[in-house]
Amino acid sequence: MPAPQPIALPLVLGAALAAGACLGPNPDYVPRDTGADEATTTAGDTSEETTAESSTETETTTEGSETDETESAETSEGLPECMNGRLDGDETDVDCGGSCEPCADGLGCAEGPDCASGVCEDGTCQAPTCDDEVANGGEYGVDCGGPCIVCAYSEFVAELDDYAESSALYPTVSMFADGTFAVAYIALDGTQPQARWFDGFAEPQGPGVVLDDQYVLALGVGLIRAAAVDANPEDHRVIVSLPTSSMSQVSLRMVVRDAEQLEDSALMAEGSPSPSYADVASLGGGAVTAWMQDDQIWTRTYANGWAGEAVTVEPDPPNHIGDVPSVAVSAAERVFAWRRCNTMGQDCGVVTRRWQDGSFVGDAPTLLDTGYPESTAVAIGEDGRAVVVWVAQQIIRAAFVDAEGALLGEPWQLQAGLSNNLVSVADVAALSDGSFAIAWPDTQGAKIHMRRFIGPDEPLVTSVGDEAIWPGSTGPLGVSLDARGQHMVVTWSAVVEGTYQIQGQVVAF
Repeated sequence: MPAPQPIALPLVLGAALAAGACLGPNPDYVPRDTGADEATTTAGDTSEETTAESSTETETTTEGSETDETESAETSEGLPECMNGRLDGDETDVDCGGSCEPCADGLGCAEGPDCASGVCEDGTCQAPTCDDEVANGGEYGVDCGGPCIVCAYSEFVAELDDYAESSALYPTVSMFADGTFAVAYIALDGTQPQARWFDGFAEPQGPGVVLDDQYVLALGVGLIRAAAVDANPEDHRVIVSLPTSSMSQVSLRMVVRDAEQLEDSALMAEGSPSPSYADVASLGGGAVTAWMQDDQIWTRTYANGWAGEAVTVEPDPPNHIGDVPSVAVSAAERVFAWRRCNTMGQDCGVVTRRWQDGSFVGDAPTLLDTGYPESTAVAIGEDGRAVVVWVAQQIIRAAFVDAEGALLGEPWQLQAGLSNNLVSVADVAALSDGSFAIAWPDTQGAKIHMRRFIGPDEPLVTSVGDEAIWPGSTGPLGVSLDARGQHMVVTWSAVVEGTYQIQGQVVAF
């Protein structure tokens, strides 16, 4: 999940609002034995010797023919038609088609069901494509999902929040094991942050609820971030990092709740300098957090309360400072990404560090790219690979990290020429098919873009440059996405009739 720099929301909003082949020979056809017919005799030259030899040859040939036919009968005897290596019955090619198993690409067919791909053209089974109007080749639906662009699982929803008058901004979405999800968001007018729960088709399950009515949101110290609690398949709780303000003091809290009640509101960090830019990642029934305080990146584990004290992610605090952290969790691994500079605020870059089996891996973080990112986001897949996305100098870039924590290939550019680093908060999610989905807002292009990648600068779908199936949006801001199984929910904020609303859609892949 991304952790952006402080944002002067009214200024940002003001700027955004202004802006067939034939079949082969049938093996059932056995040529008639013509050995006897081929024996010719000269007229008037018939002798007993010739007749005897001819008779002997005929008997020998007949015996051989009978032997071949017997062996052939024994070879196919007892085998089903679909396994006898012969074209028979209603098969359209040898042992396939008709009432047998469908045929592979390139084999004979009479109609679509004769083919594994479901597509028969000119008597030949065709390979699956993304425009053959059949659900095949690993597709989720007809010509979508799998190797094709994502499918629309729900309708596009232009307003997921239910703020009556205020603009709703910067959603953070959490998808649960059963495909339902919750979206948390903030309000421009100071209304306390809320969360709202939805079914798998993006239908609201009730009104939005205040995350914690005892505290006021602190602006300018990062956004709220949320993750699903995975204690069991029926669990619909979210765990949210919430920056709060009280008596001019900023603190970070960990809020745990479902749609019905607040379960916990635990203090994460406080003091001076103020903590900020927190991120959170699900860890079974709890979560792992990361935040910035006193120019260092800290992490702590929550599991029905805090488990131990906070520790710094930076291995060399005297000589380096950090900011805008993000964290991802998978099994026994954790991956952190952040902006790292020397103590003079120079020689900056995007780095990652891996935590495995109870301790950090290596003596130093891995440098992915130089520059000064305004936000980072990271996701880790089941194979241990991770993807980091960041925004710097109005360019969105990404990089793969291998299971050992080393840079995999080279970082690549997703888009340049963004209108504003601060509103271009991107996100990334690891998907069940091994790919990674990256989404980002394009204010100038009035669009939320999304693509899936299987390697560095290697998109899963190459026939299009953008897999986004939703309509364009006016002044889109930060995006958040999450996935479970073969479903993913993508959310963002955009202008609707002069007011920012939370928008989104559930897709299948």
